Amino acid sequence: MQIKVVSRQRIEAGYVVTQQEDFPDKKFAVISIRDLGAREVWVITSPKNLFGVLRLAFEDDESGPLVISPAQAKQAADFIKSAAAAGVDFLVVHCEAGISRSAGVAAAAAEILGQPNDEFFRDPYFLNVTVYTSILEAAGRTPKRGAYDRIVAPYED
Repeated sequence: MQIKVVSRQRIEAGYVVTQQEDFPDKKFAVISIRDLGAREVWVITSPKNLFGVLRLAFEDDESGPLVISPAQAKQAADFIKSAAAAGVDFLVVHCEAGISRSAGVAAAAAEILGQPNDEFFRDPYFLNVTVYTSILEAAGRTPKRGAYDRIVAPYED
């Protein structure tokens, strides 16, 4: 499964439907993440080759009461596994900027699916470790040792 990370702006500009038109024989799934209190994201899709859209709302924090909840992490893990079982070709994940929360989801999804996830630990992403580890733990997986070091090390002098 190909995993794409994009911003809210690109989603609302029609990224998914454009991809669906470019790949009409491929199946798509979307994980849509918005800030708490923000309006619902307008995910433009074509229903004909859409597996589904999982909508989540939580803040881009590493700790505290507003981070991804265990229930949301389980929803995401289950959605990823179900999409794979259904033969989804493209998983599109977005958050506000398409840098942190969505990269955390994408890295966890790749790991759950047995795919490489190194790209989500590098620029232009700044992966949200809490999102990444929460989804992996909800899927019954142990996050890769040193995940935090892989994120921080490239930004240190």
